[in-house]
Amino acid sequence: MSSKQRLAALAAPRSEGSWALLAGVAALLLYLPTLSPSVVWDDGGELQMLSRLLGVAHPTGYPLALLLGWLFTHLPAGDVALRVTLLSTFSSAAAVSVSYLLARSLDAGRTPALLAALTLAAAQRVWMHATATEVYGLANLLMLLGLWLLVRWGRGQAPLWQ
Repeated sequence: MSSKQRLAALAAPRSEGSWALLAGVAALLLYLPTLSPSVVWDDGGELQMLSRLLGVAHPTGYPLALLLGWLFTHLPAGDVALRVTLLSTFSSAAAVSVSYLLARSLDAGRTPALLAALTLAAAQRVWMHATATEVYGLANLLMLLGLWLLVRWGRGQAPLWQ
């Protein structure tokens, strides 16, 4: 492999990461102006309160969401309810980034992958759950991350740590 090919191989993942980051930032720019500013309805209010107290929500309990929510309560922004809502917002934006990487792993071109990611970001249910406290943004992130890693593994690509 020539030095030019090695350089191109090293630059490609960084480039893909930049495009994925762009998709995530675009999603954040979409979600932040429409963010619920305080306590929300239904399960969201329960999750906001229990994140601060490190409590246990109704079954299934959502332990990961509540632990991460507790971390978000320590951000220096707005009231506690808004801080916990930011977990949903950032999780959903990260899910949009991972959806770009997944589409690229499935051999989509850059433009179709970016359009797919932005379509996911603008989907009504995704947007709704990104702007209020819910567990679905985190669930989407974990599901897409798992799918992306499975596709990488199935195609024999090197693990991310190599």
